[in-house]
Amino acid sequence: RGEGGEGVVRLVEDTEGPETLKLPTLHVKRLGFFRIGLEPMYLVDRLVDECQQLDLPCQASMSCAGEGEVHRLDVSSTSEGSGRVSAAVHVMPEDAHGRYCITLTRLQGDTFGYHSLYRTLRQRLQDLQDGA
Repeated sequence: RGEGGEGVVRLVEDTEGPETLKLPTLHVKRLGFFRIGLEPMYLVDRLVDECQQLDLPCQASMSCAGEGEVHRLDVSSTSEGSGRVSAAVHVMPEDAHGRYCITLTRLQGDTFGYHSLYRTLRQRLQDLQDGA
């Protein structure tokens, strides 16, 4: 894995345990935070709170993928012009053992602004990563 948890993540069905869970699959490399052993609603609430503190508008939604729930936050920076960034932040199951990941996908805007958003969230969510 690269700096900041960059890496290719493939979420596949876990067949080692007595209960199997069909998980959503990430097909491409994403910036994010991985192997977090906290409840998804806590993670979503925490992300919404951090966005509010950073004065970043966000809108949350939830959908099902496989047998897992995927929570999505659409986040936009408030800066006008070329620095404006829109990103999708997903909270989804990483494995059948109750671990979750948070991934970021740039939807619109400058790549440098997107990476700045990621670094800001990474710094503010450091305690989630330390507990992993």
